[in-house]
Amino acid sequence: MIDRLSPPSPSTGLPLEGVVSTGAAARCTRLAIYDDQQRPCPTVSQGQTIHVWVEFEAAEAIEVALGSVGLCDISTGVIMAGSSSWQRSEEAVASVPAGGRVRFVFSFPVRLSAVTYGLTVGLWRSSADAWARYQAGTMTGEAFAETIEPSVTLANVAAVTVAAAPAGAGATHDGWFDLGATIAVGSVAAPGSGAEVPPASGAEMPPASGAAVPPASAAAASSEFTVFHLTHPRAGSQWIRKILTLLAGPRVVAPRADRAQFFCGPLRAGAVYPALFVSRQEFESRIRPAGSQSLVIIRDPRDTLVSGYFSVKVSHRIDEAPMGSLRRQLLDLDGRDPGVAEGVGLIHLMDEWLWKVAEIIVSWIESGEEVIRYEDLLERDVEILVPRLSGRLGLATPQRVEQIVRECRFEQLTRGRARGQEDVTRHERKGIAGDWRNYFNAKVKDAFKARYGGLLVAAGYEKDLDW
Repeated sequence: MIDRLSPPSPSTGLPLEGVVSTGAAARCTRLAIYDDQQRPCPTVSQGQTIHVWVEFEAAEAIEVALGSVGLCDISTGVIMAGSSSWQRSEEAVASVPAGGRVRFVFSFPVRLSAVTYGLTVGLWRSSADAWARYQAGTMTGEAFAETIEPSVTLANVAAVTVAAAPAGAGATHDGWFDLGATIAVGSVAAPGSGAEVPPASGAEMPPASGAAVPPASAAAASSEFTVFHLTHPRAGSQWIRKILTLLAGPRVVAPRADRAQFFCGPLRAGAVYPALFVSRQEFESRIRPAGSQSLVIIRDPRDTLVSGYFSVKVSHRIDEAPMGSLRRQLLDLDGRDPGVAEGVGLIHLMDEWLWKVAEIIVSWIESGEEVIRYEDLLERDVEILVPRLSGRLGLATPQRVEQIVRECRFEQLTRGRARGQEDVTRHERKGIAGDWRNYFNAKVKDAFKARYGGLLVAAGYEKDLDW
């Protein structure tokens, strides 16, 4: 932590003379922006990780210090993407005295449109009592936000130009979303005192690459495994997530935009991570707690495509730019009828969406890991899940697991609708295997075979291309 929070190279510093700040309870003493090699980076490529290092000096005592960073539309001042330490309950510094200093390092990949943004940083404060209740889960995030007060904000303190991603790197997100920054925090006593104040209890910084992950909680010292549910979209991910949530309760780490719960910050020992849409290569890129266990589930990519089509076009909540763009494209191609028309939209989705699913499936079937098929779960959920969730993963007794599995079947989640009875407006649309046969015409079949025929054979869904 000390290395990461130590002042970076002077060459990365940004001038603060003449910068307009709001708030007199603190002042910004140093600010720097740099890349992974600690080089100045006024211009960054889409997807590149940058680090914003900032130090504030408190004019008055702060019980709980909180930091924020944002990239703004320069002309309007509207924050287009941002991150704050109160979004991550472990990141806070307690009891910063008057004259004391607090440092933050925000590290995040830039996933925005290729234009120039204004960098905004801020120091905020809350009470120790509110922070303790928020950490304990007895205060909601919305209620805690009401306790936060600004100490100082610096808007458009520097320009950050985002350049288009290099050729072949693929498009990145644009528009509004959480930056998903990993955040390091530490406080420094008043200049000349020679003492550093440690972070508040629970503050935990991401380890350096290759370092062992220390126990994040009491769970690390217990027999509770860290569990990863590895899958892809439209493969029963929310069904399994429901089961895991009912079994593991507070151990569950909820999915977040851009898979930030997995890629940002240290992974929690003893936690349960449901619905992780990651390939084997992405999974192996993270340092995981010792003894971690995984549950890998895949689905016939043809059914995945059909399910994804109706989800994108009709039922999925649209709160991200990529999903909204895909919906508009499908509506333009096939109209507003929930059917698949002549298959043009399905073929479009093969190229624009299914490639990532295929990448995940291929990585896991080639990994040597046990892979569970969604189709088998539909017919033998108790037989498959009880020994794995109660035995290998140790989430609950066999009796408890069986009870929860039965409670989470399609008929229960849809309040009595039988499997096969379609409702395109619901996330649980149909709940059957082989539905692709109802939507694949000859043109769609040929297009699918040309793109993903080999995947079907490799995954064991077909023996050859004669289907």
